[in-house]
Amino acid sequence: WVLDGLLGRDALRRMTRAIAHSTRPEGGGVYAQFEDQIRQFPKDMATRVRLMNYYHTKGESDALLRHVAWVITTAPGDFASWQIVPWSTHPQVRSAAAEMWIGAADRHRDDPRVLENAARFFEATGVVVRAEDYVKLARLLQPKDPKYTGMLINLYGRAIVALERSSSYFPRPSADTEIFAE
Repeated sequence: WVLDGLLGRDALRRMTRAIAHSTRPEGGGVYAQFEDQIRQFPKDMATRVRLMNYYHTKGESDALLRHVAWVITTAPGDFASWQIVPWSTHPQVRSAAAEMWIGAADRHRDDPRVLENAARFFEATGVVVRAEDYVKLARLLQPKDPKYTGMLINLYGRAIVALERSSSYFPRPSADTEIFAE
């Protein structure tokens, strides 16, 4: 019933049918069924995310990029839109997604959800300055939403930790150094 509430009864029924048919040798597998489902219902994000995960793990960067492009250009405000690509081992997919996110953020400068997703993508890929810019823009649009302040705090905290790890200005104690004075 939880999945029914999250996905909707029809999406859950289609997904269950696709999984049931995936064991048939002539069926082409569950992911062929999912591709068919996406052709019928392009806005089915749950299925599209499954396909993106599948193509990511199979190393099929062209197919992954096709779905990434659809999500970022068609549904950049959807929560799932930024989640797959940052961890992709395909540099061309990450690079293309970064360009798409810049375009999406430029086109949707008045939508804090899109700016948040763009920020999350760039934070996950280590481009903290761009992530900070997008969070600040989202915060200007919704100044009373504490989520954006929390995101900035998280970004700044991670940047400080990274700086401490890479800088001799913050020396690491050696194994024989006492951390607490008596």
